[in-house]
Amino acid sequence: MVRLALGLLPLAVTASRVAAAQRPDSVSVARIDAVFSRFTTTSPGCALNVQQGGKPAYLRGYGLASLELGVPISTRTVFDIGSTSKQFTAASVALLALDGKLSLDDDIRKYVPELPDLGAKVTLRHLLTHTSGWRDYIDLMVFEGWDFRDHTTDRDALTTLGRQRALNFAPGTDYRYSNTGYFLLSLVVQRVAGQSLAQFARERIFEPLGMHDTHYLTDASEVIPTKATAYTHPGPRAWRIEMSNWEQIGDGGVQSTVEDLALWDANLTSGVVGGRPLRELLTTPGRLNDGTALTYALGLNVDEYHGLRRVWHGGAWAGYRTMLMRFPSEGLSILLACNVDDAYVTLFTTRVADVLLPRPVAAGAVQSPAAEGAGSSARQPDADPTRFAGIYFDRRVGDVVRLVADGGNLDVAGRGKPFLALGGPQFRDTAMASELRFDDANGGTMISRRQSLPPITYVRVAPSDTTHLSEYAGTYLSSEAAAEWTIVVRNGALVLKPRRGEEDTLRPLFRDAFAGQVVLRFERDSTGRVIALTATSLGVQELRFTRR
Repeated sequence: MVRLALGLLPLAVTASRVAAAQRPDSVSVARIDAVFSRFTTTSPGCALNVQQGGKPAYLRGYGLASLELGVPISTRTVFDIGSTSKQFTAASVALLALDGKLSLDDDIRKYVPELPDLGAKVTLRHLLTHTSGWRDYIDLMVFEGWDFRDHTTDRDALTTLGRQRALNFAPGTDYRYSNTGYFLLSLVVQRVAGQSLAQFARERIFEPLGMHDTHYLTDASEVIPTKATAYTHPGPRAWRIEMSNWEQIGDGGVQSTVEDLALWDANLTSGVVGGRPLRELLTTPGRLNDGTALTYALGLNVDEYHGLRRVWHGGAWAGYRTMLMRFPSEGLSILLACNVDDAYVTLFTTRVADVLLPRPVAAGAVQSPAAEGAGSSARQPDADPTRFAGIYFDRRVGDVVRLVADGGNLDVAGRGKPFLALGGPQFRDTAMASELRFDDANGGTMISRRQSLPPITYVRVAPSDTTHLSEYAGTYLSSEAAAEWTIVVRNGALVLKPRRGEEDTLRPLFRDAFAGQVVLRFERDSTGRVIALTATSLGVQELRFTRR
């Protein structure tokens, strides 16, 4: 017999709700449960809600909401849903646009004039689609030395943004996920609607949909009944509480359950709130200035998985991890929330989808290597992959890839899942629908493509020389991050010591480049003396620190 929704939710209520709905068969249930087999009665875990045709098909709690009290997770357990909150912020802004109270093409400084003028118009649409170029305020505050356990407010975030003197890129010319946009949109809602985003969302979204266990958290000290504690996993059988006291909302902040999230998910079909116009606004992908289509719409990703249209968004904040994923053509939605920071919710959710989705190969789906090799015209490997082995760097996000030869194929060092040679300078990982292509015989430039994502260009770089680490030692200052970093040599390695917070041991990447929590590239003057460094993270491009 299938166990359903274990934990705080009364079993009788859960069983009655599910009994009337279509449920996966026993084989499917066993395969779904196997996805979450690592979560036990002595570990944190996840709450799962599978909806089919707008009705609950399978609800289940895995693991504990509180290790201290031994309280199990259920589908009524409350989680901080992190960036999954962005769709509610986007919906609030979109509702105001539909009300005629604002335009998505308004300049953000019309509503937040205290922001510096950085020389280009940044619209609300830019912020909604992550094409604004604004640096991520969370990364900037971490550079300053703020810790997620510190108490921070809107004022702290605005102060940080007010110090910026440049964007990552010109608005509308590129896509780069940034929490700044959605934080600023929370202020737009407040100033246009005359009430906080939390109040607006409650009155216009949560209450009309019956989402009674959902709200934006604006007071970090608030007691929320049935809320799961979040954890990190520093070692075998070792757990540590991983919670946050940040009070900014918009980019995150929503507290909810997987049952409440299903009510919102159903609204994307029914249109009870906002009707078809809201749904179309939220699920129409954005475009760059040159017409390039994105897979990000307004607070939601819209792409394809095995040829099926997929609408989704994940969240990660402190030790919480969440995912809302729906396949509209199949009437399938998967809502997942977890309370440990190494819960791979994207992987878990797609594995559940794999159990329930139809399996024929769809048009455009990646074929198996055997299928690709069939026929007389199939390409055959004709080059030694060792010439492509080496270190490749993506300056845009500071990503470094080390490629090694694996027989006749290529692999990312330590990955253990090689890219298969297709012939010439082309390699493919069929399982992940990703491809590597090199521009010339020596692999000077590598293009990485992955299904539904823009291509990434990497350049080949020389190995690092670590014989003169003392050249980099010193103190570096940034007025834009109000940060002071000291770099010292200790036990044959560089160590970054921020003014406050934990030290970070840096590993060498290539000449004048090292990585810790961020990628650092050192600059030299005409005499070869190190005079500055730039820091690049997922949300900040080459923020400059001058050596004192």
